[in-house]
Amino acid sequence: MKTKKISKFEEKYIFNISLTFWRIIIAIGILGAILGVLLLLWGIIPPFKQSPNKEKYPPVVSFSVNELKEKVLPKQLSETKKSQEELKQISKTETVVDKISQKTTDEINYLATYDSLKILFPKKYDAKLTKGHWYYPHGKKYWDYYQRSEYRKWIVDVRGLDDLINSVFKSINAESFLDKKRIIESYIAIVKKFQENERVDVIEALTTFSTGDVSQSLTNIQLLNKSIPFFTLENTKYLTLLANFGKQNPKDGNSFIEFVNNTISNFNAEYRITALETLIESYYNYFNVKGGLNKQIEVTNEFLPMVSEFEPGYQSKALGKFYPLYFDKNAEREQAIRQIDWNYENDMADAKADHQLNKQKKAQVRLNGLYLIGAGLVLIAFLALILVFLSIQKSIRKIEIELVKNN
Repeated sequence: MKTKKISKFEEKYIFNISLTFWRIIIAIGILGAILGVLLLLWGIIPPFKQSPNKEKYPPVVSFSVNELKEKVLPKQLSETKKSQEELKQISKTETVVDKISQKTTDEINYLATYDSLKILFPKKYDAKLTKGHWYYPHGKKYWDYYQRSEYRKWIVDVRGLDDLINSVFKSINAESFLDKKRIIESYIAIVKKFQENERVDVIEALTTFSTGDVSQSLTNIQLLNKSIPFFTLENTKYLTLLANFGKQNPKDGNSFIEFVNNTISNFNAEYRITALETLIESYYNYFNVKGGLNKQIEVTNEFLPMVSEFEPGYQSKALGKFYPLYFDKNAEREQAIRQIDWNYENDMADAKADHQLNKQKKAQVRLNGLYLIGAGLVLIAFLALILVFLSIQKSIRKIEIELVKNN
């Protein structure tokens, strides 16, 4: 009974449906799969990341050299003249090292190099190379009040050149004799340029700026070596100033020394240490912030064309007065620059957020594309299965009819 009902349903509805209809349904499935492939490919392509344009900074507000002179020169000096001067231009002792029975070539070479450094520092300078600190067993306030020896004790940290060098090796992890030799060689190259009585200050500056690791220390020392031609060999204060600054400012130290090396020759040779002191003091007063050194370089470059307008003795003072005058004249510009930078950072953040949103949209499109491909293939397979089944049924039906007619 059920078989007859199915046969009537096939004859009345399914077999009467046009073959074109089934082809249209299959075509729709194919198109869906193709659309899914296209969406998948489009979703795989990474979204375009937009980079916002940064607004140009407003121009610098300039001012005349006469305006600066009013803040630098005494009233009786109305004229200045350009003045320039010409730039002015090793007994073996025991070494404190780990002794081993069999000395390697690297150790022998290191010891020979270290002996060369020791020759530059006679034994009489050990006292100057001995460093320490005061220890207050009951607190400094007791010493300040009683001023008695039992309330203060001198602790020796470094005793002579050997201790000084070994403390450097320990702080920068110089363990191999090859690394130690490289450090000592860099010291010798600088120390031997100076007179004997100046060498203690020189080696202290070099060891002060031996920071980080061996590679960083060698870079630091090379920077100091490049500074020497711009100063005098008779006064080593500049090496101490640069070394202390570099150690205290690990982020800006090397860049600052490069800046000094590129700038200091614009000042009269006799007053370059004073100019260096002004540059360091101004860094702490105005530029000791993130990105501040670049600003100091920019502002200083605005001043350099004016240097020759001042007598050598007034050049450093003029530089010190220039910085506050520049910021006073360019207050509005600095505010505009901060606003531009703030807007640009916001635009960059928005662009990044938009890029992330587009990436999420692309991911969803890829997923939808996969769904369409799957749905299209399932539809095509399902319809093909139905059509095959119906075709078989139709063929069987025709055979049955033929058999009935023959009987």
